[in-house]
Amino acid sequence: MTHGCFITGTDTEIGKTTIAAAIVSLLGKTGLRVAGLKPVAAGMSVINGERINEDVHALRSASNVTLRVDEVAPFQFEAACAPHVAAALEGRSIDRGRILAAIEAADRKSVV
Repeated sequence: MTHGCFITGTDTEIGKTTIAAAIVSLLGKTGLRVAGLKPVAAGMSVINGERINEDVHALRSASNVTLRVDEVAPFQFEAACAPHVAAALEGRSIDRGRILAAIEAADRKSVV
């Protein structure tokens, strides 16, 4: 049986990712297989030679389940603004089905 949690907040830069990464890391140290996801992320940087959202990088680094970037974040957008605005700027849409598929795929990889 697998479990999950969803961390949310009402503003940017309030510590959602910091808390999520800490929870993922702590649970991983107990022997659980844990993966942090950020299905929709806006604002990209170059980190260790990889173009990636900083939050996605932090969650991926805290996880003890190896996931590709597109599995952690199926939707990453260049502009650092509201994700629906960033999607519109890129002429893309955010598909709920693709998000659910990423969650299910991560879940399958977390179960041994």
